[in-house]
Order: sequence, then C-alpha cells, then structure tokens
Amino acid sequence: MQIFSWQMAEELAAAHMQAVGFRDARRTANGADGGIDVAAANAVAQVKHLAQPVGSPDIQRVRGAAHNIPYVLFYSSSGYTGAALEVADAAQVALFTFTPEGEVSAVNRWSSWLSAGNLRDEPQRSAAHLVDDWMKLFEETDQLLNECFAVASGAADASNGDMLLTAVLQRFVDRVTRLREMQHAEMTATRDLFERQGSREDVASAVDLITQLRDAAARYLELGRRDLDFARRGVEPPD
Repeated sequence: MQIFSWQMAEELAAAHMQAVGFRDARRTANGADGGIDVAAANAVAQVKHLAQPVGSPDIQRVRGAAHNIPYVLFYSSSGYTGAALEVADAAQVALFTFTPEGEVSAVNRWSSWLSAGNLRDEPQRSAAHLVDDWMKLFEETDQLLNECFAVASGAADASNGDMLLTAVLQRFVDRVTRLREMQHAEMTATRDLFERQGSREDVASAVDLITQLRDAAARYLELGRRDLDFARRGVEPPD
C-alpha cells in the first residue's frame, strides 16, 4: 500500500487501529473532527502526513480534544520532536510513525503496549477497575449524605420553632432524602449488573451515574449549610 495523500494516511491509521483492537475505528467526516481524524468507541487518532516532525502543540491539542476518551493515538509520516515525545509520554498518547509504503511503527511505550496486542485483555481489566471506582464513589456518596443528615439534625435541634428555619430545613431534608432514594435504587441496579457480569460499557455508565450522585450530594451539603446559615440569621436564602 503506497501512501500518496492524507486521505490514504487516514485510511492506513484506521486499518492499523482495527488491527490492534479498536474494531470499530473509522475515519471521521472531513472538516468536522476538531483535529480527530479517526475515531472508535473508546479511542481517537490524529494523522499528520507532512514533511516536518510533529511538535508538542499538536499532541496537546488532540489530547485536549479527547479529554474523556481512554485511548489517544497519533500517526506521523515525519516523526516527532523531542518536546512532542515528552508531552505524549506524560499525557499517555500512543505515537506511531508510518512510511510511504504503509509500514506503521511504535514510537513510545504507549504505542508499544498497543502493538504488543495487550488491548484484547484491557476491557476485562478496565471493567474490574471500574467496579472499584464505583465502590469508592458509592462510599463517598454515602458519607456525604450522612453528613447532610447530620447537618439537618443539628439544625432541627436548634430551630426552636423558627418558621423560616423550619421551612428551609424541610426543603433540605426532602432534597437529601430523594437523593438517598436514588442512591439505594442505583445500588440495587448495579448489584444486579455486577452479578450478571455486565459489559464494560454498562459498568462505565454505572460509574457515570454514581459520579453524578456523588457530585449532587456534595452540592446539596454545601447549599444546605449556606441556606441554613441564612435562615438562622432570619434571611431568606437566595435561589
């Protein structure tokens, strides 16, 4: 396969990505990729078919454009500068070079890992790591909600029939209670997912959901403390 154009270079990159394990890798629509030339469900790549070596700004841009993508790859026909190699190593970007004859070579440890065929084992390992992430996030959510109820209990003891404080406290308790119910529902659903050994994508979705619940619990705790402080001073809390 002779590489005569950037389109052919992108086709080469897509084929190579499929070969190392990204079976759904495809070229992106021209002009709409934000620097991403090839994409798969969990990986993206940029391809440079130029005369000069790729510099660190290109690596930083593609890493930034793919901040939530597990795997980022880069293909260059002209190599990389020393700065680009350093940035790629730190940002976990897999660097490859390709020749006019279509030969692809690994340049750094991330690309060497992919070239060694390790990706086929990664989904199972990643799923296990995601389960650990879910457990830690669930515990964090639980701790934050317990703290919310502790704040509410302290406010109730000090309310002394104050109407404003009582009303603000009730809103806070209702909000936290609903979140606790969502947490319990998520625990039941996720336990079933783990027992039937759901796919990595399903586990990742569960992690995303428990992350949202954790963040909501942290936000409710902060707002609850603020609102109760306003109410103790006889001031209606802001929206």
